[in-house]
Amino acid sequence: MLFAVFAFYSCDAPRLNPLDPENPDYIPPIVDTVYSIEGNIKTLAAPASAISGVKILWSGENKIITSNESGDFKFENVKKTNGKLYFEHSLYYSDSVDIEWGIQQNITVQKFLRTIPSVNYLTIYTEVLNSHSVPSYKIGFETEINDKDGVVDSVIIYNNDLKIYKSIPRQTFNKYGANFKISELPLNSIEDAVGREFSLIFVDNQNNRITAAKEKISRIIKQEVVFTAPINGTEVSPTPTLEWIRFTPGFPFRYLIQVYTDETGPVLVFEQDNITSDQISFKLPAAIDNEVNGTNQYFWVIWCIDEFNNKNRSRQATFTVGD
Repeated sequence: MLFAVFAFYSCDAPRLNPLDPENPDYIPPIVDTVYSIEGNIKTLAAPASAISGVKILWSGENKIITSNESGDFKFENVKKTNGKLYFEHSLYYSDSVDIEWGIQQNITVQKFLRTIPSVNYLTIYTEVLNSHSVPSYKIGFETEINDKDGVVDSVIIYNNDLKIYKSIPRQTFNKYGANFKISELPLNSIEDAVGREFSLIFVDNQNNRITAAKEKISRIIKQEVVFTAPINGTEVSPTPTLEWIRFTPGFPFRYLIQVYTDETGPVLVFEQDNITSDQISFKLPAAIDNEVNGTNQYFWVIWCIDEFNNKNRSRQATFTVGD
């Protein structure tokens, strides 16, 4: 009986413990809210792949972290302050994202970065075109680029000292090239360009200018290959043997032979590249067809091409193809 009375009064006893949630004066414990920003970074170009080593700056507290091998990153225990995330990597365009918290405690970001275009190679070469009067000269530019996100609008070759700023036309999807007469650059002499450094510049679709590569002219081949036969309109068989004097310029090179119709607006009817430097003759492997070509009058030229693609073309040697 005594126990029952005690139990009755104990149930209705005042809640005096300040930690008792049923105490009228109960003060709930203060719990700090934890805020975080996390995300993932991938390439914009398909197939999207993770980018590691991206520096991410959280402007709200000037904190910097780096994305891991999976492209993931996370800022923990940040202040609930609106700001920006800045993304930086040497191979990708810098970018940013606005961060606005609202009622969120955790913000997740998925970011895709554009790849900065790059160069596989840049070749600058000279061409010497011999004739029966004076030779003419050209400077050529060839490059192959990587443009995974298709951002390149134009490709420019530039030299400040020579006041050269020329657009190079696209030849294939990722190759650009052109050769220019000396007067088109403009230069007083091809010698003015020797030893000068040319810059390859990409202009992207945001009008940014990126200096992608630099190169110099390595050589001007002034020595000319001298042919011996056939010349001066000599009549030959439909599979003539072309002959020239041994050429010893003192550097590695190869030959290129071309045969054209001898008329206004010559038409190329035969070409053979990669003839070794030790040869002094070459027999055409297939017959020249006068009926198909509409003429029996032809000329041939021989090029010396070095390891840097510098070129020297011989004068024209004429011949006639008999039946």
